[in-house]
Amino acid sequence: MIIPPLTIRLDGARLDARVLALRVAGQLSQPAQAEVTLDADASWAFGARLQIEVGDDELFDGEVTAVELVRGPGSERALLLRGYDKLHQLRKRQLPRVFTHVTIADLARELTADLGITVQCPDPGSSIERLVQHRQSDWELLSQTAARCGRYLVLDGDTLVIDGLRPRGAAVELKVGDSLWQCRVEANVDRAVREVSSIGWHPRLGEVTTGRAADRGFKPGGKLDPGAGGTRTLLDQSVDLQTEAAQAALDRSAARVVCLSGTARGDVALRPGRTVAVTGLDDAIDGAYPICSAVHTVTAEGYRTVFGTEPPAPAALPTGASVTLGKVTSVNDPDAKGRVQVSLLAYGDLDIGWLGVLCPGAGPGKGIVALPDPGDLVVIALPHENPAEGIVLGAIYGPETPKDTGVSGGSVQRWTLHSGGGQSIVIDDSEKSIKMANADGSSLELAPGTVRLLAHTDLVIEAPGHSMTIRAASVDFERALLPVPSLDVSAVLP
Repeated sequence: MIIPPLTIRLDGARLDARVLALRVAGQLSQPAQAEVTLDADASWAFGARLQIEVGDDELFDGEVTAVELVRGPGSERALLLRGYDKLHQLRKRQLPRVFTHVTIADLARELTADLGITVQCPDPGSSIERLVQHRQSDWELLSQTAARCGRYLVLDGDTLVIDGLRPRGAAVELKVGDSLWQCRVEANVDRAVREVSSIGWHPRLGEVTTGRAADRGFKPGGKLDPGAGGTRTLLDQSVDLQTEAAQAALDRSAARVVCLSGTARGDVALRPGRTVAVTGLDDAIDGAYPICSAVHTVTAEGYRTVFGTEPPAPAALPTGASVTLGKVTSVNDPDAKGRVQVSLLAYGDLDIGWLGVLCPGAGPGKGIVALPDPGDLVVIALPHENPAEGIVLGAIYGPETPKDTGVSGGSVQRWTLHSGGGQSIVIDDSEKSIKMANADGSSLELAPGTVRLLAHTDLVIEAPGHSMTIRAASVDFERALLPVPSLDVSAVLP
């Protein structure tokens, strides 16, 4: 093998130190990593721009993130510099915030706006109604959202390419026995899927949503097709990107049916996101494959590139639910659906929009509607641990004291319903009574000894067009006037 000329630059200045070893690793939807071992004294160049060139071609452009100094028993020395490309900076940032009506391209531009990166996304897909960043770093949010869309991230120079598993650019030609030194191909029918369906529900509207994909976007390799495979159903999915999620699963399956890995003569063009055209393997296998991973190494033995075409598995998404506290900020639902606007206290007061409220007996034309008011504390369930899918389970008093807890003698004796304006219904087991009253003092009380209707205003009993029956052992009609306040004569006489 031939050792090509290497150029290492720190902040634009070329290093004269001898390169002992070099390794640059890249994978779809991961920041590229470089490790260069030098025969040099310590240089704690954290954050310095690190550029690596092989011949006249750039292999890596990033920044130093780690330094190792090695000393041997004699005069041996080695300085190892480790760095990542610009995308690694997204892993260091995590700001709770909400994005509304964004595509994956919009999200990428927002997150990388200060990195000097241009976003290229041929097909941004559908818009996401509401995307909440909470526990995820900027990188996790971007890569997970891209994976759900069936898109992969590749930094090509200063351009962030967001695309699916398909050929991009001119293919790098590799021939077995020539530029392709070693190769392994696996065809696995167990990975084949013919159709993918996705089922979920809209937490704000309570509607079932579906997606379906049956057309494989790109089939890697040659003529070999182990079989169409079966069907797969993605259950309990988030409402956004249902069709994209189904298509992503189908494309990932198609790319994993026939996978190729190999060791080739070192070539900087063998990068994730590019395409390799392999010949000399087998007529059924020869063809184009998307490069999903590549590791470039330069040692005393020469320069080689190990690559693979199997796409990375997406990160597992949360399937459980969590519970948190929120504060109601508005009840003026623009769609009159009985929703409330909520901010999450433990998530940096994030405004997560309009959430549905759990109402007993809710249904078409029925149910108990008792919405929390602005300022009330509420308990919120978060399906999939996703604040964008929250459901208000109910309100709690928190630091406030209930008007009547109903507790007497160590047990609950009363149930009460109080409105914010002073209207009430009290069901009292200790008195065996039920009392309904308004804020003006008028009331209806059902008690064992008497049933009393008290009106602090004019009382009208009506049955238009119908008869009225008053049945009792005796009926008394009495006149009752409002008491006249007593007059203090001493206060007005001299």
